[in-house]
Amino acid sequence: MKKELKAVIAVVLAVWLFFMGFELGSYREKRIAASNAPTAAPFNPADWTTTAPTAPADTAAPTAQDSITNGNAVITTYPMEDLTSAAPTVTTAPTVTTAPTAPTAPDVSALTKTEILARVTAAMQALKSETNFRAHKTEATTMTVVDCSVQAAMNTLNSIINKNLENGEHYYSFVNGVATGYDENAAVIPGEESVTPANVIPPVNAPFSLSAAGVASAKAEKSGSDVVYTIRLVEESTSLEHPVPPHHASAVGYLDLASTDVSGANITKADMHYAGATIILTVNAAGKAVKLDIHLPMDGSGRASLGLLSGTASFKGSKDASWEFMY
Repeated sequence: MKKELKAVIAVVLAVWLFFMGFELGSYREKRIAASNAPTAAPFNPADWTTTAPTAPADTAAPTAQDSITNGNAVITTYPMEDLTSAAPTVTTAPTVTTAPTAPTAPDVSALTKTEILARVTAAMQALKSETNFRAHKTEATTMTVVDCSVQAAMNTLNSIINKNLENGEHYYSFVNGVATGYDENAAVIPGEESVTPANVIPPVNAPFSLSAAGVASAKAEKSGSDVVYTIRLVEESTSLEHPVPPHHASAVGYLDLASTDVSGANITKADMHYAGATIILTVNAAGKAVKLDIHLPMDGSGRASLGLLSGTASFKGSKDASWEFMY
């Protein structure tokens, strides 16, 4: 393999770390949490199959009757119609009063951006503080190297990356605030042996603290008894010297490429562009988050040196995460 190609791969691998977790260092932090947290409940596939409760059988209303006791047996007698009695006097039915109209529920579509952000913030903070619930995450990631200093290597690089992107499912059953992460094969996810909701729900290991300045648009709509909030973040760009996009960092996470440690490589350029993540949060009538969808598009370019050689690469991609929460 050419030495120049090694340098390019180093850059691509550095970018690729983003897709292996929302934030650099989350794996290490999960490891620390695992060593300090109590043992979590084991994974039980049956927990993820919800069976609707069986409705009780309808019971006919009892008929008026009398019961008499004859020894130990109970003999039931039904009242006979008194044919000799005069027909009952018909009375005029009382006047029916129309019940007052129930007040109309507030129109959530009229909520302002500030009001929507306040509701989403409250629901997300409450979610990350929940202690007994189940969570199911499905991930889908894409990434394409669009340019690099060794053009002949682009197809090889994209083939390697696409075979190793993190796509799959995560399952958590939180008991007293602790869970073990399992994948779709019921295998423990490395680094998630014992985690809290704050360790895995974005933004990872940080509170949801998005400000109004970071919101490009926001809307709210009813869906049955639920309310669906959609927030689009503003665009942000970062560099090697200023690697943190404040709004994305406070809402969904980011890639700190400047701090990435790829053995033998020295990153000398790391320009990232966040086109504006979309957050869709569904909240039920009780005010609890039941669904969270995040679409995070991004692109960037970097330069790395390996000894006396250097290489460049640029990419575009996205990370989609869909969460379901059950209480």
